[in-house]
Amino acid sequence: MSKKEQHTQESMQSEASSLSICDVFKEKTTAVIEKLESQVPVSLQMYSDLYTEYRHSVDKIFGTCYISQKEFFDKMGIDQGILREYNDFWSAVIDITNTQVDMFMNSQKSYVKTRIEAIKYFNQNAQLMMDNYAKLLSQFNKKFETK
Repeated sequence: MSKKEQHTQESMQSEASSLSICDVFKEKTTAVIEKLESQVPVSLQMYSDLYTEYRHSVDKIFGTCYISQKEFFDKMGIDQGILREYNDFWSAVIDITNTQVDMFMNSQKSYVKTRIEAIKYFNQNAQLMMDNYAKLLSQFNKKFETK
């Protein structure tokens, strides 16, 4: 069967079957959500790869730093007390940064949890509305069937 014949046959079959607006919207919306959902592992892997490259870069830079320290900084005679203070300062900065990362992740968790709860609430109300609509339609139909 040629493509043209196949297309004509598919068109005739689709015309013969009834198409629901609800099915169209549901199928298309679901397709987009599934596509986005399928990208989550890829996205996570990309960020993991990115941070791995950052770590490798930092390791290389500070590998060079150790060589420079032996050749240059050790000869300068930097006081160990100053280095300890510098270390303490950066430890405090890292603690603050880690706290900010934790706060950001907690806000992201709260954001997603709130969105999920909002969707659940919407679904409950939509179901209630549809149940009431069905009851009203049933009563409406009964009223006109008796006449």
